[in-house]
Amino acid sequence: MNILFGRQSQYNALITPIYNASEPLDVYFGLALAQIINVYEKEQIVKVNVWLQLRWYDYQMKWNPDRFGRLDSIRVPPEQVWTPDLVLFNNGDGNYEASYKSNTVISSDGHIQWIPPAIYKLTCTINVEYFPFDEQKCELRFGTSGRSASQVRFGWYATANSMELSDYVPSGIWTLIDAPAEIRTIQSPDPPYESRSEMVFFMIIRRKSLFYTINLILPTMMISLLSITL
Repeated sequence: MNILFGRQSQYNALITPIYNASEPLDVYFGLALAQIINVYEKEQIVKVNVWLQLRWYDYQMKWNPDRFGRLDSIRVPPEQVWTPDLVLFNNGDGNYEASYKSNTVISSDGHIQWIPPAIYKLTCTINVEYFPFDEQKCELRFGTSGRSASQVRFGWYATANSMELSDYVPSGIWTLIDAPAEIRTIQSPDPPYESRSEMVFFMIIRRKSLFYTINLILPTMMISLLSITL
């Protein structure tokens, strides 16, 4: 649409769409967990498949549907509009961003929705002291790169204080016990002492011990008993 992206629009996808410079841009963010792909105990890495859920308001992306055949939404590549520079701070392989740039959906009232998929490797402290009855707590820490809380402010996309699990495919090795989430405000210790917003999603997982009990623990106990009786 030329009215939005034509030469006369003067739209710049690099500029944060803040109408009032004294107020932050609200970015509503959620995380839908699709699969726990693998847990690498030795490397302290967890690999997951997720969908990022993002919504924000761009005051420049508005039009009257009656003037355009009742067209109330369009799909455009994310490169054509401003998108939050969201990164996973505790990534384990240097890939901070979404793996596939799916289209954004722009509504005529200026609201933009973007739900790209991503496969992340995240760092996690894994303690196997109680293997195979161990339970782990890992977190995904998201934030914007180089933007303070006065510029970008996080809110919940849909499910408050939790990951979205409606499309989660259970792991054959791990049971997902809980998936809470929280919004943190981190104060910088260095000048100009600005704070930044982070959204942290937790995965509390417990190893399925039946396989190890049948194939490892029980045979070991039987061998020990036989050794004692003999």
